[in-house]
Amino acid sequence: MTMIARHLGRAAGALLLGLALLAFATSSLIARMHDSASMREAFGKVPASSLTLGLAGLLLAGSGFYMLLGFVRHSLDAAREVEAEQAIQAPRRRMLDADTIRAAERAQAIAPAAPALKRAPPALPSSGLSPESEEAIAWLATQPARVRDWIASNWPWESDLRVLKWLVEQEDCDAGTAAGVFWVSGAAEDFVPFGADEPEDEADLLTAEIEAVIARRFAEGGFVRHEFGFDTSWPMDAWMPRLRACHAAGGIDWDPGVIPTTASRGPCTLNDLGPEEATAATGFLEEFTRP
Repeated sequence: MTMIARHLGRAAGALLLGLALLAFATSSLIARMHDSASMREAFGKVPASSLTLGLAGLLLAGSGFYMLLGFVRHSLDAAREVEAEQAIQAPRRRMLDADTIRAAERAQAIAPAAPALKRAPPALPSSGLSPESEEAIAWLATQPARVRDWIASNWPWESDLRVLKWLVEQEDCDAGTAAGVFWVSGAAEDFVPFGADEPEDEADLLTAEIEAVIARRFAEGGFVRHEFGFDTSWPMDAWMPRLRACHAAGGIDWDPGVIPTTASRGPCTLNDLGPEEATAATGFLEEFTRP
């Protein structure tokens, strides 16, 4: 906010000072027009210093006006970026809000000491990536880490979770991005460790694997980037006792205590990307998730 105020102050100051100098030079010209027979003669009587001030005023006023136009254009571009990001996140957020309430209610209802189901880690389905997912990963591999961070933070969970798993497995995946993915996964789960049921379908198995990958990386100190945070509005305090009880009973082989529950800043947003990167990232999600 201070930077914006400073920018506006400079632009307004230049514009006002320029107009004042221009007004002074104009008044000098008007005063001499009363004693002159023509405009040309009046100009000849105006002191050179007044003409210089007038020219300087014209330049200053033009510069201030140009700065104000630039600020307005920048503000409009920023507003459009925010609207685009909100349009992408709104469907995902609406889908998860109801699941978040249900997950919190389940976590509150389950006693922390409830025994967890002992089992071997689930095996992922043997089927490979679809051609679309292979193409998506090939494109993502060419993008900067911050583009992949934004895409992971806004991943549509009804799409192929193998791509999301690939994103959190990358060496340059940000720690805040990974923590955000972990807690989002709890919003729609009914199975271990967030619920009492065993994972059954392909999406459940992939979600459980994504959680395990993230937790193990945190335990090993495997995240080297810490540029972004995550959404801390999820009911993590309600979920954590259940996770700890599940770990203590052997239901999961990773320690939930290593997963961050606080963040000093938010997740990666479109404002953290360059204009071309933001356009490419939003275009990728729209194309990949198109029915």
